[in-house]
Amino acid sequence: MLATSEGTATLVIADATNYIKSFRYELFCSAKSLKQLHSVLFLDVPRSTSEEFNAQTKRYPEQVHAELCDRFEAPNPANRWDQPLFRFRLEDSFDDLPDEAAAMNPCEESLVFTEVESLAHAVVNTLVETRRQALPNKSTQAAVAKSADFLLDLDQIVNLVADHVMTSQTMGASFCRLPASLLNPGTESPSLKLLPRFTPHSISRAKQSFLRLVKVNPPAERSRLALAAMFFRFLMHSPQ
Repeated sequence: MLATSEGTATLVIADATNYIKSFRYELFCSAKSLKQLHSVLFLDVPRSTSEEFNAQTKRYPEQVHAELCDRFEAPNPANRWDQPLFRFRLEDSFDDLPDEAAAMNPCEESLVFTEVESLAHAVVNTLVETRRQALPNKSTQAAVAKSADFLLDLDQIVNLVADHVMTSQTMGASFCRLPASLLNPGTESPSLKLLPRFTPHSISRAKQSFLRLVKVNPPAERSRLALAAMFFRFLMHSPQ
């Protein structure tokens, strides 16, 4: 979405899987490479309040909600990928209210919408006024591989290796080596363990991740064997 957005008037809100700090770092790097403004908005809600929201909406089963809470990694203003950090606590909005208003249920929708809308305006205005922008550096200004022949060859090799891995699994093998068609005489092939098994989804995800990685970080050695071995090593460290 970031990569396909055009102009400076587009506002992209990534409100999924951003509870993991590694994903927030990836978003920061993407914004940096695209020379876009970036910030983190932390809606700091106590776990008990979150449980109350979930009980009312029944969006997640209790166990799933508990697991999501356990996996949550709160943003840290000391981390550059969590800057600038805007933190909002619903309870804070009651501090200056009269006693009868402060006694309202924190889950009151109208109050939530009003407070969040005010915060959203503050965030956007701050970003526009300060023009806080992550500048690209060598680590994010990647040398994208543009050769059509190279990209076509890369795609064919990755598909060949992926199909070979899935076929080896179907035959009941516990490990496999590179396809013989890619090996030179006397060449030693790395070995890939097939336990646990790759699924069609996991092998497809690994293929896409590897292709993106190589396209923005093209290797010096681009022979078919070198690329196949590189993908093989990538699979060794990919979740199955």
